[in-house]
Amino acid sequence: MKIDARVFIADPTPLGAAKILSEKKGLVSVRSEVINPIVHVDWQVEAILPEEPRFYPSASDLGGGDLDDGQKFLLTGANTIVGIYTLVELLNRDPACSVLVLGVEKPLVKSDIVSLIRQYDLVLDDMTAAKKRVAVLPGSLSRDNLGLLPSHHNSIGRSVSAIYHFGSRVSLLKSYGDLKRVNVDATRDIIRLAALQGEGSTAIHYLSSWSVVHLQGWKTSKRSADGPLIKDERVPDHSVPTGDELAYFKTRWVAEMLLTAASKRGIASAIYRISGLDIQSGEDNLFLNTVNGIVETGLMPRIEDEADGSSGFAIDVVPPAYVAPSVVRLAAAKMSHK
Repeated sequence: MKIDARVFIADPTPLGAAKILSEKKGLVSVRSEVINPIVHVDWQVEAILPEEPRFYPSASDLGGGDLDDGQKFLLTGANTIVGIYTLVELLNRDPACSVLVLGVEKPLVKSDIVSLIRQYDLVLDDMTAAKKRVAVLPGSLSRDNLGLLPSHHNSIGRSVSAIYHFGSRVSLLKSYGDLKRVNVDATRDIIRLAALQGEGSTAIHYLSSWSVVHLQGWKTSKRSADGPLIKDERVPDHSVPTGDELAYFKTRWVAEMLLTAASKRGIASAIYRISGLDIQSGEDNLFLNTVNGIVETGLMPRIEDEADGSSGFAIDVVPPAYVAPSVVRLAAAKMSHK
């Protein structure tokens, strides 16, 4: 039995799978009133940064109060593979810096960080000293206000010199409602955090996805520019279609729009778009599994999306050992020119 995998993605539920298999077998599927409702989302509205003072740089410029011997950074998603590589890069690059870390789905504990460093065989120049320079925050991206008390939120915002916002909830099947808190609302919280210092004092470095640019190629997307976006630019020249199918890609677009608006208000932000990650384990790695499948079977995926019917399929992956130092170096260069 051969079934196009895309039909399962259209209705990624046990009921949907049962209907597809029944129809393929020529069986009469049981009628059910349970259906996946079509959700319409006005993405332009979702991408609006509120016109409130807390989303503008503080006029008082109270930054630097807690900076003693070195810079202090905030890193979200420290429990992700790029996040842990970036943490080690920050600590090794600047022996005087300290890093506050925030989890994605739940609060982290320091043993989580140590375990990840060992899992990926990462090398810290001084593990003992590094442990003292890492502070685990009692919150996460999945919680309102990042799970921080207002006083703690304000203290952090006024002490960090840069925020590496690398955490996100990644799923091609989840709805916008499932993804919004972590991927969109948390980005607004990060912007408010950066706004607590004066204009340009705290830079946000956001790890985004190559998929944002690819959205402009969707037939239902709208472009205001004359041609497609083919170089590193911001995204306001194209808008995404309503509906929360493939909502993950659209949440990335919304986050970039929010950061673009913040940048125009004087909150420094930089966006880094990466492609698929090449990690050591292939268990949950779509790209690595695809390559392994090609090698083992001698077959290529058949994706006919070109005008002449030829395949435009390509796999583009980068290792986290390249992404982390590249972003940190680019961020350092931007901060040195503030």
